Amino acid sequence: MEEYCSKARKLAESFHKVALRQIPREENEKADFLARVGSMSADCSSRQITILEGQPREQLEVATTSLAPDWRQNIIRYLKGEMLPCRKEQSKLEMKARNFCLDKGTLYKRGVH
Repeated sequence: MEEYCSKARKLAESFHKVALRQIPREENEKADFLARVGSMSADCSSRQITILEGQPREQLEVATTSLAPDWRQNIIRYLKGEMLPCRKEQSKLEMKARNFCLDKGTLYKRGVH
């Protein structure tokens, strides 16, 4: 982080005026997502991330009922920054979560390009 701040300070010197403003994570989901992907334990040399812009398709409301727990909830909680107490389970969840992204509270599965 210190190296990043140092580079930012050097770049700021080349401008007449610089204004910095911290944006809370919940208001900047793309940056939060990229930071989370960047901090995952796997080697990121071959990782490619595509940010999809635009409006989601019109959503249809679907009512579901089930006694089984929803498998998506742990992934959603992980992508929001919650951690599991068990390191082994956390590692498994990290592997699953790599295939998903969270945008404005909606979980999306990544596709292959």
